[in-house]
Amino acid sequence: MSELPAGGQGAGKKYRLHVEPGLPRGVVFGVFTKPFDHAFHEVQRGFQLDESGSLVSTEGGAKQRLDDMTSGPDRTR
Repeated sequence: MSELPAGGQGAGKKYRLHVEPGLPRGVVFGVFTKPFDHAFHEVQRGFQLDESGSLVSTEGGAKQRLDDMTSGPDRTR
């Protein structure tokens, strides 16, 4: 996870998830968050390595790359 540059006044901190090389193929990964006052919950699912070695999900019909997602204290997109 790496912090992104500030996006304007009151935007809050945002982070980008990234994966180090070496994950196994054929394994499905999910992204979980944990608000301070609640349990873990899955916010994105179905990520698998594609031909280029990137984690990609096609859940919900649209292709979503993990590298394109941003996350912050109040949301993950």
